[in-house]
Amino acid sequence: MGNSLPMARSKGTKQSRRTKDMLLASGRTSVSSHTSSGRNKRKKTARPDKDPEVRAAEDTTTESQVRAEAEIPDGDTARRPKSKGHRRYDKSGKPNRGVEGKDTTPRRSANELGIEWITAFCPDGQPHYLIANHTFDGGSLFKCYNCHKHIWLPTLIRDATELEALIKYIGTQRGYCKFLDKHQAAKVMVAKLQDLWYARRQMTNKDEFRELVISVMNEKEYDKKEVTDGL
Repeated sequence: MGNSLPMARSKGTKQSRRTKDMLLASGRTSVSSHTSSGRNKRKKTARPDKDPEVRAAEDTTTESQVRAEAEIPDGDTARRPKSKGHRRYDKSGKPNRGVEGKDTTPRRSANELGIEWITAFCPDGQPHYLIANHTFDGGSLFKCYNCHKHIWLPTLIRDATELEALIKYIGTQRGYCKFLDKHQAAKVMVAKLQDLWYARRQMTNKDEFRELVISVMNEKEYDKKEVTDGL
């Protein structure tokens, strides 16, 4: 669709990733459950003395009712107070949603990972022939039958419309990378496959490349951004 732009590929700084990064670089220039504690307490009221037999019958009925209530979790659910849960707003007026398990790990963007738009042609000049071979994250992973390069594209109409608008206003390369930033799973997969694609074009040792594939595909924090201390 559009012309690809040369993208710089960032490298990790951890010692454990140096070997893998060197191999990649060789192929690319920069490559509790809540229980209600409040129960309706019965107020004691003065009652006139009744016949011993009547009083005994009432005591038996009351005792059976209390036993039955104890056998039902939380007593009478129709009168059980509702759980308050988290306060909707904190003191600053912002929504307080409690702990939602949100990932706060700094991530590299698609642009920082060096992801490229596939353009219209293979490196040898023939047109790409894309085949969908896997569906995930609201889209499909496509592989060119000729050059084996991968690209991920959305399948939902609203996502496809958003991608089209981004490409129109900021260009094909930037628009695609910006769109991928909203789809982490797709972003990471495309980054891995494109890194391996570049490495494979330069590596001749099949065993080394196989080890690289295993290392890259098993890495769960591929897009993690390395934060340096003491700046």
